[in-house]
Amino acid sequence: MAKKSILAAIGHLPNDNSVLSRALELSNARNANLHVVHVLDLPGKSADLDDISTLLGQAAFAARDRIQVGLRELGSENDSAEIRVKTGAHAL
Repeated sequence: MAKKSILAAIGHLPNDNSVLSRALELSNARNANLHVVHVLDLPGKSADLDDISTLLGQAAFAARDRIQVGLRELGSENDSAEIRVKTGAHAL
């Protein structure tokens, strides 16, 4: 049987701490993989997400850092969640 996954879409921490907390709670209770996704609606290409010298890269770095801090504050282990930062329109 395939391992279950929990997806948490995060927009603005700490406002989304309740979403993150519930997703972490569910993933622990179900022994599921936790995937945290944040979408940046900023100009640039997907390749810029990993380039810290660009505005998009700096925003992605900051978003990942905020999510990691939020997870740690909720008692999560550092590697318990897969964090993905994407670029695009929030509505999509």
